[in-house]
Amino acid sequence: PATDALVREAVVRSLREGVNMVDSAINYRGQRGERCVGDALKQAAAEGHARREQIFVATKAGFIPADADKRQSAQRTLHQWVKERNVSMSEVVDSKHCIHPRCLEASISQSRTNLGLQTLDLVYLHNAAEKQLTRVGRAEFMRRLRAAFEYLESQRRAGVIRAYGLATWTCFRVAPTSPQHLSLEDAVKVAREVGGGADAHGLRFVQLPVYAGALEAWEQPWQVVGGKHATFLEAASALGVAVVSSKSVGGARPGALRDAAAALRGCPAAEGL
Repeated sequence: PATDALVREAVVRSLREGVNMVDSAINYRGQRGERCVGDALKQAAAEGHARREQIFVATKAGFIPADADKRQSAQRTLHQWVKERNVSMSEVVDSKHCIHPRCLEASISQSRTNLGLQTLDLVYLHNAAEKQLTRVGRAEFMRRLRAAFEYLESQRRAGVIRAYGLATWTCFRVAPTSPQHLSLEDAVKVAREVGGGADAHGLRFVQLPVYAGALEAWEQPWQVVGGKHATFLEAASALGVAVVSSKSVGGARPGALRDAAAALRGCPAAEGL
């Protein structure tokens, strides 16, 4: 309860001070992360700090969540999804990660309830490449990614989400020789094929760590677009994908807040971030 109160207070204060983007995930703190954000959005609206249309709300799907309020483990959730939504265990990696459309349907439906929103501005696939690429192989991973994108496009058309993206950790920060590497051009190609063309698809955001200790996005030419090598930020700009940073002040390590200003000063200006 104490952490819940702190999270709600932090979100309400941020909205009051002019922050207009809130990011969460269904698996954060056994869904309590999303529920606290939902409570904060209601409070901010009731107090006149921010209207719904002024706030961009993003969440993530992929990890099978526990439910802390029900004292339900992620394994129990998985068993429910397998039984009630006819999810094959072959689509689940490490008993905790799934981007099959039926899992995404269950996750997005619960996220809308947790957040108290009819429409989610952005749903990321959460660490999809990191959790699945090396486990299932590149060809199978791209098949799964296509199926996920097809489902997310259907949810855009239905007004359930406005856009989708990839929330990542390493796949866009390693060299092409790494088995964890993912080509943004390949991912966007799939989105264009299932979404109706270059300007019609909904793959519009990528999240990855960008901070003074993680400079790969603007330093390393590890992406290829149109046959030319590019940094990740250059590739994203060329492909029409917005980049959102994570771990911008070094994460939740001890002393992170104290060192936040120094960390930000250490980040060069990055156009497109």
